[in-house]
Amino acid sequence: MTDVRKRSTTTNSNLVKAGKLVLKIAFVAGLSDKKLRQKLQPLQALSIVEHIDLYRRQPYADHKIRWQKLPHWAVRGRVVGELMRFALLLFRARRYDLIVACHQEYHGVMAWLAGKINRRPVVQMIIGEVDWIWGNPIFRRAVSAASGCAVRGGISVDRLKHYGYQGPVAVIGNPYSGPPATQAQRTPESIRYDLICVAAIVDAKAHCWLLNEVAAVKTELPAIRLALAGVGNLESIVRQQVERLGLTDNVSFLGWLDEPQLQDAYRSSRALILSSWHEGLPMCVVEAMSLGLPVIVTRVGELPWLVEDGVSGIMVEYNDTGALAEAILALSRDPETAHRMGAAGQRRIADLLVEWRVSAISQSWQTLLSSACANASRGHAGRS
Repeated sequence: MTDVRKRSTTTNSNLVKAGKLVLKIAFVAGLSDKKLRQKLQPLQALSIVEHIDLYRRQPYADHKIRWQKLPHWAVRGRVVGELMRFALLLFRARRYDLIVACHQEYHGVMAWLAGKINRRPVVQMIIGEVDWIWGNPIFRRAVSAASGCAVRGGISVDRLKHYGYQGPVAVIGNPYSGPPATQAQRTPESIRYDLICVAAIVDAKAHCWLLNEVAAVKTELPAIRLALAGVGNLESIVRQQVERLGLTDNVSFLGWLDEPQLQDAYRSSRALILSSWHEGLPMCVVEAMSLGLPVIVTRVGELPWLVEDGVSGIMVEYNDTGALAEAILALSRDPETAHRMGAAGQRRIADLLVEWRVSAISQSWQTLLSSACANASRGHAGRS
């Protein structure tokens, strides 16, 4: 590991403890508890990480994690809560050796500004599509200034290089060890839904397009059943569209599901479908494939790397009218092919499990953090 202690003037004396590199990290994120746990576990496992101060509106406690408490009124109010969180980060940023932002866009902007003002290195975790971020001048500037970037796969690495980013980049996945050992087998008797979509009901997931395609399929498959697992700010609009399209008997809103409920929902479905226009490497696709579900997904994010079109699933172009409907009908007409795709998907995930072990991801983090600190030090020396 690169020793950055002598060269670093942007980090403080906390870098040296017991003769080795030790980091105090600020972590800026939102995320559900499940996704946050996946992001934090590999960092928590690193001996070079002393503690992680978490800047998130909702409380969260775990080993090495210190939630930066907000007043009760700030936790309840979205706008005031975000302003309070940003103010705390700005005020406390000099305490840290590094700021990590899970780049849900505005988190990345918060971290960038706090790092710039307080002269602290920032690592941006890009969990969505690089092209989309680069289309926004503010988001692009936040990422361009990063001392290092963590991305979900090789496609994102290539896109960052394409746009001229020259800092260190590492592929940082989510830890995944496969389906629970207690997961019951999928049987014909357990199937309640033809399709399941596991996604927040927000613009990027394109539920309205999905519903239009399901309505087209209904002319041939009147009893088709679609389950929507998730909540979001567009739920009322999506519910209205379900009624308008005459799909009230075909679409089930499952809401937010805890882990056992989600596993049961997968087991109860023939295939997973995701109609997103903006993704990174969605864990719902990984989870569904690991359980033997064929998947129908859009050609976005890292999905072209994960899913082999025609082998482990079907890929379509976003907003290609009729493409989702055709894919749904293809799986319905040929159950044997659907079964083969599901089995191929299981093998694909099994082959990747070694890359998604906490220890492997932690090693990638250690290399990236060391490089980011060194990169920040060089940048500061160049400006001096």
